[in-house]
Amino acid sequence: MKLTVRYQQALAFAFTHHQHQERKGSGTPYLAHLLSVSSLVLEHGGTEDEAIAALLHDSIEDIGDHLKPDILQHFGEEVLAVVLACTDGTSLEKRNARHPLEHWLARKTFYVQNLHHKSYAARLVGLADKVHNARSILEDYTFLDEEVWKRFKTGKWGSLWYYRALREGYAPSAEDPQGYCQLYRLFEDVIYTLEHLTGVEHLSTEDLRGRVLV
Repeated sequence: MKLTVRYQQALAFAFTHHQHQERKGSGTPYLAHLLSVSSLVLEHGGTEDEAIAALLHDSIEDIGDHLKPDILQHFGEEVLAVVLACTDGTSLEKRNARHPLEHWLARKTFYVQNLHHKSYAARLVGLADKVHNARSILEDYTFLDEEVWKRFKTGKWGSLWYYRALREGYAPSAEDPQGYCQLYRLFEDVIYTLEHLTGVEHLSTEDLRGRVLV
């Protein structure tokens, strides 16, 4: 597969809207995350539309709903559908939540429980996003130890519950292509390693969930 000028346009779109953002606590340009997710999609059999959606997957969530018409016009219905499927809430909704932790838990629970309803393209892009996020947490944990959880509003327990739940939710079916299965194994390995290092292997997903609001 050869990438076309549409991918170049998506790179410019992502740069325009995310150029001033940084990854939580690291100072790394947020674009590095978007490029990594798109790379993972391409490396595991994704199409150009899926790779473009990977570049734009956080645009509505982080920037706002007003970008929907632009994404539709420039990149089409399929790309917009994947971006929307990867969006579990806008920045405005998060800011206006009366009980932030409860709101976060409700959003993430809904997202995980509905993964099996999402299209293959949405699951591929979403899984690539989670692989890169989990890798970043694991790498930072090896240097920062427990300090790394201070970057996240829900702290250690919320993060570990969410990634355990995602590991269960993204589990491949018999119909999923080899590329997806390989990407899932990467995700699985990272989460198992993180659980081993943090000593929560013996806790169930529900046990972890119960500690989020404590």
